[in-house]
Amino acid sequence: MQNDEANVREQIDSVARVLEARFGAVREIEPYQTWGRTVVVAGSVGDDRRPVVLKATAELDVLAEAATLRLVREAGVPAPRVLEAGEETALPGGRWIVMERADGLRLAHVAEQDLDSACEVCRPV
Repeated sequence: MQNDEANVREQIDSVARVLEARFGAVREIEPYQTWGRTVVVAGSVGDDRRPVVLKATAELDVLAEAATLRLVREAGVPAPRVLEAGEETALPGGRWIVMERADGLRLAHVAEQDLDSACEVCRPV
């Protein structure tokens, strides 16, 4: 267990260094999820303490995820603004995306019946 905690701390420290190099001082950073070679963290960066989320992963689709978020946002769909995406060997998995942290609930905290009712509203008649 202690080895797992040390590994997570090492991943978080790597994320903090990359965020600081790109966005300025990292004010806060906390892990959301970590699994295998993937880490998702929330933090505040820069003098304005801009809230961001960084996902670093070995998955190839993280760069496609960034492109998709940009496209849906341009189409008027509420989505977090992607600040940067790329490849960095210092991060777990090497591929990453940084986006503004969006207001709202995490999907994991939304009851299934709420999702069902939301889908009913979106279905074409």
